[in-house]
Amino acid sequence: MEAIAAIFVPLMIQKLSESVCQSWQQEDMKHAFASRSTSNPQFYDGRPAGPGQVREITTSGQCEAITVARDFAIKAILSHTDRLLADVRKSNVLFKKRHNPLPPAHINSLPNEILGLIFVFAANHPKAISQTPVRISHVSTLWRQISLSTPRLWQRVDGFMNENLVRAYVSRSGTAPLSMELGDPTAIDLVATRHGTLSTLTALHPPPKERLATLLRASIHHAPRWHSLVLHCPDTGPEILDQCRDLQSPQLHTLRAHFKSPGLYNSFIFSTGVFGNHTPSLRDLHLDGVSVPLTCAIYAGLTSLVLANTFHPDAQPRDLLQVIAACPLLETLGIHSMWLGMLTNEPDSSADIKQASTPLSALCLQSLTMTDLCNEWIQYVLSSIRCAHFLRLRVCVGGTDLGDILPPVESLGECLPNISTTHSLELEFPPCDSDVHICCSTTGGGTFHFTTGYEDTDLLVSRVISSMDRLGHLPNLESLSIKGGEGYGPDVENVPAALFSGVLERFSLITSLSLTSCPAHFIEMFTITKTSHLLPRLESITLEGGKFGGKALAALAKSRTHLGPPASPSHRWGTYLREVRIRGFEKISPKTRAALEELPLSVDIELDEYGDCLTWIRKDLA
Repeated sequence: MEAIAAIFVPLMIQKLSESVCQSWQQEDMKHAFASRSTSNPQFYDGRPAGPGQVREITTSGQCEAITVARDFAIKAILSHTDRLLADVRKSNVLFKKRHNPLPPAHINSLPNEILGLIFVFAANHPKAISQTPVRISHVSTLWRQISLSTPRLWQRVDGFMNENLVRAYVSRSGTAPLSMELGDPTAIDLVATRHGTLSTLTALHPPPKERLATLLRASIHHAPRWHSLVLHCPDTGPEILDQCRDLQSPQLHTLRAHFKSPGLYNSFIFSTGVFGNHTPSLRDLHLDGVSVPLTCAIYAGLTSLVLANTFHPDAQPRDLLQVIAACPLLETLGIHSMWLGMLTNEPDSSADIKQASTPLSALCLQSLTMTDLCNEWIQYVLSSIRCAHFLRLRVCVGGTDLGDILPPVESLGECLPNISTTHSLELEFPPCDSDVHICCSTTGGGTFHFTTGYEDTDLLVSRVISSMDRLGHLPNLESLSIKGGEGYGPDVENVPAALFSGVLERFSLITSLSLTSCPAHFIEMFTITKTSHLLPRLESITLEGGKFGGKALAALAKSRTHLGPPASPSHRWGTYLREVRIRGFEKISPKTRAALEELPLSVDIELDEYGDCLTWIRKDLA
């Protein structure tokens, strides 16, 4: 920049100063012609003192010319720079206008289309209150115009409306699909309780039967536009659904009906089906207290099916397999308190539940729940399907064990790989309950939850533990958790030790063991002796609650280190216990603490009362 300035600045100042001098001389000549009578001109400061004379540019005149040239140059440069900056700013504004043709809209001047989408989102929100569209339409004239011109805003009809309001909703919805939710849709989701019975979540007060019939009649002529129909009437019978027997509803996607459970032989059966037996779009079907024959076409193409408190006098278990075959994309299947004609103590009924020769593929099935069903039927279904490893299977029955409901061991891996790939096994005996829970979990997310109950608690633990052989070989099992078992009485508490030895010898790869509120002999059972060596690869033990002494704890921990019996499996396999965690223990005696401190492992003990968390770090890593 200095080189450029050295070239152009001197030239510019020279040109400007010469121009100033020339302008002065031209002014002198004008004065000379104007006053020729004046003689003997005198010069003062470079200007002519007399008429008719042109002054000569003296040194002082040159300095003045250079000064004038400098001031003019500065003003010219500043003026030109300002014009350049203004042009740049103007170009930038034009560029932004080309890329942002619309000015930013104010929140109060949103386009009507955007407001309509916001209204629809608010009205369909799960936490939206009833009649939200009506409330929106009463805010202002503009909002009313927008709401009345948005059909999707009026497509949801609920049970809190009167007949006139239902007709208004149906009319304003235009040709949009209708959602007839006469009750809470989530209230139809059935869950299995610990005792195998059913409980229904009722979030909304169900409408009375007369009101429900009136609301249905108000929209029944628009059945072809129904997208979902939810009827939640646990205090009335399913006769109200008779209005839908011959309706045409090709767009129906969801049908959930919950009615009062009738007597076994007084069930209201739709022998010819509902909706004209033609529902090509139906994917979600939940029926509680209403029976539709399993051979009807309404069961085809479903992704979710739940049947509860239904009676099918002419059906056989194989009919359910046909339903599964007709729904290749079925993801959820729930069967609760279903009764078939073959369960009426017919002598030849056993021939109808023979295992299928080739398991039916149900690889899309994610959740399968069966509660309060005949044991033979459960076993028939589980033996006749082939599921994926991510299946979540739940069986809740009474008076039975695993042997009565699981497929044969040789076909268990093919039918239910979610069991054969178990990596975590949990066995629970609630102390104040007559139920037993077995839960298997796999790394792929699959589970098997088995719940059973007995009236005779003396046989509870022994039967369930004996039936664990039906789980087959579990090569991936690494974790075992046992909860409860304390409080069943001396006869029951003495049984599991002998049974466990035979069962747990099959699970030799377990590395983690957790015992919660277990009897003392459960802990002693895992102590390695010359005659007992369960779980030879065990590396971690967690003890929580229970009544066991410090001597038994120290003996258990010591037997699973290199200080244990020389002939123990730990020495043969080279696997030793690495850590012990204890929770809910009332007291640790100094003698027990000293014995644990001598062991080469990590011990983490948290005391219940008046104790601190004591931790010993493993000393010997070899």
